[in-house]
Amino acid sequence: MSPRRGSGDDAIFLEAARAIVSGTGRMGTQSVPVHQAHLVGPNADTDLQVLSARQFLGMAMSGGDAVLLHAAVLLLEAACAATPARHPERDTRLWYLALARMEFCETEPNPAELAKSERLINQISPDSPKRSDALKSLADLYVRQYEALKDPADLDRAVGHLDQLLATLPKRDPDYAGVLVDLGYAHRLQYVRTGAAESMDHVVDYWERALVLITRWDANWADLATKIGIAHLTRYTLTGIMADLDRALELLDRAKTILPKRDPIRAQCFSVLGEVHRLRYERLSLKQDLDRAVEYGERAVRGQEPGADHLNNLAIAYLTRYAATGSRTDGDRAIAFGERSLNGLEGDYKLTALSNLGLAYRRRYRRNGAEADLDRAVDRGAAALALAEEGHPAAAGALTNLAVAHLLRLGQPGRTVDRQVLDRLATLAHGCSSSTPYERARAHYVVGGLALDMGVFDIAIEHLDTAVELLPLVSAREIAPLDQEYLISGQFGVVSEAVAAHCVAGDPAAAVAIAEAGRGLQAGRQLDARTDLTDLEEAHPDLARRFRESGKRLEGPDGGRRRRWAEYDELLKQIRRRRDFQYFLRPAPIEQLRSAAQGGHVVLVNAGERRGHAIIVNAEGEPRTVPLPGLNGEDARNRAADVLACTQGARSGAGRNQARELTEVLDWLWDTAAGPVVDALPETGTAPKVWWLPIGALGLLPLHAAGRPGEPGALSAMVSSYTTSLRMLKFARRPSTAAQRRQLVVALARTPGMIDLPGAAAEAASLLEQLPEALAFKDGQASAERVLKALPASTWAHFACHATADLQSPSKSGLRLHDGALPSAAIGGLWLRDAELAYLSACSTAQGGALNVDEAIHVASAFQLAGFRHVVASLWPLEDQIARRAAKAFYDRVQRSPSPDSAAETLRQVSLDIRAEHPGRPDLWATLIHYGA
Repeated sequence: MSPRRGSGDDAIFLEAARAIVSGTGRMGTQSVPVHQAHLVGPNADTDLQVLSARQFLGMAMSGGDAVLLHAAVLLLEAACAATPARHPERDTRLWYLALARMEFCETEPNPAELAKSERLINQISPDSPKRSDALKSLADLYVRQYEALKDPADLDRAVGHLDQLLATLPKRDPDYAGVLVDLGYAHRLQYVRTGAAESMDHVVDYWERALVLITRWDANWADLATKIGIAHLTRYTLTGIMADLDRALELLDRAKTILPKRDPIRAQCFSVLGEVHRLRYERLSLKQDLDRAVEYGERAVRGQEPGADHLNNLAIAYLTRYAATGSRTDGDRAIAFGERSLNGLEGDYKLTALSNLGLAYRRRYRRNGAEADLDRAVDRGAAALALAEEGHPAAAGALTNLAVAHLLRLGQPGRTVDRQVLDRLATLAHGCSSSTPYERARAHYVVGGLALDMGVFDIAIEHLDTAVELLPLVSAREIAPLDQEYLISGQFGVVSEAVAAHCVAGDPAAAVAIAEAGRGLQAGRQLDARTDLTDLEEAHPDLARRFRESGKRLEGPDGGRRRRWAEYDELLKQIRRRRDFQYFLRPAPIEQLRSAAQGGHVVLVNAGERRGHAIIVNAEGEPRTVPLPGLNGEDARNRAADVLACTQGARSGAGRNQARELTEVLDWLWDTAAGPVVDALPETGTAPKVWWLPIGALGLLPLHAAGRPGEPGALSAMVSSYTTSLRMLKFARRPSTAAQRRQLVVALARTPGMIDLPGAAAEAASLLEQLPEALAFKDGQASAERVLKALPASTWAHFACHATADLQSPSKSGLRLHDGALPSAAIGGLWLRDAELAYLSACSTAQGGALNVDEAIHVASAFQLAGFRHVVASLWPLEDQIARRAAKAFYDRVQRSPSPDSAAETLRQVSLDIRAEHPGRPDLWATLIHYGA
């Protein structure tokens, strides 16, 4: 049979094919013409069978009759069956047969034929080029079959075959980049199915590797760069890692300049670029990012019939700007574009659009109070949630938006929320296992808050506790500290509401436990690793060595990071199975921690959204609840904002207006919090020792100075210290190991680029007069390197200098030395076993982030984490001369004592003296506080 074809040959070939295929689909010699007899039967020519089959196959693939494909398969099956295992053409014939069978799957899924093709390909020699060609086609068909039938096993097979193919191809092979792209696409489908961050890691990795191999910056490069930008953006939404957002911006910015104007990918590039800028605004609060988000979103929908997803992205951009500016036009546009997008969306995209639309109506309701908007918010939210199957990655976000709308409806006069609605939301919250930890925590928090307001305390406690338990996953260990801070800031209020729920339910011990579990996560990890590892080294030195080595490997490059964490976790399990190490690197039970309150009272103060409580914890006996009916979350946040507003930027002379505002805050604090606590403490005839443990926004307020003008207040009634947690207090109250006092003095009267501090020089001179043997670094001598080297040999440290407090990213806070900043992270990374007291005569060294306040990340906590048992710090900027006088008075009282255990009482006396001299200026006398033992 000749392989040559002419237009008149088609009928002949078709007739031959029909003759070969019997009525039962089997080859039979009776129906084959004489001139075709050499294709069938025991004397058939296998070479001619293959040649004819190829001809039939080519015609079938060009749209010919289906009988051609059947004939090709029958001929190739016969040829393969007659071909010996070591025949040089066996691999080629198997490949053609597999190709023919795969052709059955081209128009519609055919799992049986695809499985037969797979078995044939597995028979091809591993080193045969035909195997590589077949694997790529097979993987492509499995992907298409998965898209049609949604069987996860098909996707797994596709990935497996592509992995095999990639392993056999040299990197210079022209198909190598294409296989990387295909692998990335398959893993993207797996991400869509499961929401697993690991799948998106693979997408980014494979596509980035493929992009490097594309040497020309053309439309193909820009197309792939846009896809990678979208992948980085998606991963950012999963992990909060800022590097992903930066990379997405870099790729999309370049791609938009390369893509042709009429290329549909260009509109997608602009749309996604707008979303990147919107998320950058949410992270960095830069107005230009928000304006660019709207600008690029508008360009994406301009000049053509806009895609529904582009309309949705533009709606979200307008919604974000509406929330920032209150512009009614932006709010209306957000809703208009959102509603318009619904017409062209389905599936996951429609789910997200409906949820965001509900959010838009809800935000407009908050501004205009129109009940119709709140009703629409509920309707759109319910429609979104109805599209989310159990385990859907977007389910938690949709549930949160709907639950908040119900919470607002509950707050309307005469409106209620049906108990069945709450029960359904509670059930759905537990089914959001594929959503990110961030979204899951938010969903449980909002459902718990709704239940708390409805008085259903068992559901409230269950979900609020779950939200707190998810917080360590939200600020995952494997991401950078700044990214952890950002993610945890989005969970503001979670711990406070959980504490409130337990207090309302009459279980203060559980309230303390949940507060301990949800606060100071970053510092807690460092502290646990430091203290627990010391015990492990003594009991099991080999395990301790392996654990240290495993921890060091975690600091390696991004590649393989999840695997290294899995190895770390497995070693952690081994350690926790050892006797006395079941709490290794995890919070100890409250029963083991409350000994930290020996000789005094730890007072946890909490302002829930609707109610406030204090809990008094003593070394013995059960914790006691003190109701604070005048305290709530909104008032606490407003008062904290007042303190930040009136104290920021002041160093010399805070001013009478600031003093007046602070006086009002102190008056309010006394009535709502400190006063009831003082009344609840046992009368002993002396000022009791109290460690304040404020939750949420209360952590920015001077509880130690609360009081009405002209009255004694808390400063006279008690000896106040602060602590970030019970375990941090227990760490601070560990036995002293310092045999003598080794004083370090760091003083900068002149700091490059900042105003002079003449009082700093006077502070240093006064202290050195008492301790001439002290090590001193002044002005130009005070470099970060020198100070870090000197701290391990020092037991006492005094700093008189500038400091910076970054409220957005508090770990960027630090002391300002001659050569720049000494950041909190560098200080907290030290482990100073003999450290006793750090006196920080610098601005705002105890001021943490406004949204990260429960993490208590500031300069003072860094020194405490480094090992200093006592830390004196400031809540807001210090007036230079007052700082000098306070420091001199403090050291005059302690003299040359090697022990600073009287530090809290000494600082109280200093503050009382300054208050007596400046009674109407709390900005001068209330700023210094004591942390620690």
